[in-house]
Amino acid sequence: SVFWSLTNSSDQIFVINILGDSANGILSACYKVPTLLTIVATLFTEAWQISAYTDGARAGRETFFSRVFGIYQSIMFMAAAGIVWLAKWLMLILGGRDFAEAWVYIPLFTFATVFNSLSNFLNSIYMTEKRSGLSLATMSVGAVLNLVLNGLLIPLWGIQGAAMATFVSYFVVFVLRAVNTRGLLRVNFSVGKMALNLAILTAESVIQVTSDGTAVLWTTLLTALMIALNFRSLWAMVRRLLRRRKKA
Repeated sequence: SVFWSLTNSSDQIFVINILGDSANGILSACYKVPTLLTIVATLFTEAWQISAYTDGARAGRETFFSRVFGIYQSIMFMAAAGIVWLAKWLMLILGGRDFAEAWVYIPLFTFATVFNSLSNFLNSIYMTEKRSGLSLATMSVGAVLNLVLNGLLIPLWGIQGAAMATFVSYFVVFVLRAVNTRGLLRVNFSVGKMALNLAILTAESVIQVTSDGTAVLWTTLLTALMIALNFRSLWAMVRRLLRRRKKA
């Protein structure tokens, strides 16, 4: 918990001391939009953790975790694509006109939130296998990396540097846990699908931040593509739940 708090608060500490209070106000406003994605992740995690602590054969648990992770990443990437697509309007609604221009920082913070949520999913493997020390070790790497990158990138890129530092640190934690948990439970991460999701989200973010009036068209098409790519997994879950409800 200390390391998570350190990672989340170090951006503001560095921004205040390097860029000043006004930049910190912009940073705080930026956090409001990715928080919507955190709400989605929390809703899923609260339901998921009840099912995670189950007995059974190792192969069965691996299949179960793999299927749930596939659904989870589909939900997270679709929600992230929607947030990036609506970034300007969401920032105007949640931050007000004074912070409307801060929407350009939202895509990277959204990336960071996605991988923070995915790494939290993998934390459930440590819990079920009673290896919580590995959770501490991997998170400590992310916290230290975040501090170092904040010191290096914020003087160069300002608030965008803080966003990049947060994204990289959460991404590294996810990769460490993805590799490390293989020795505990071999989850199929659907790497190809994740890479495609990440590529679509990256393209949407770049277009949104750098393009002119054509950005709306292209980001809309990319958001639709993201939904089309991931909807099958989500619909399969809904159908399975509906069948179980009918049996009950």
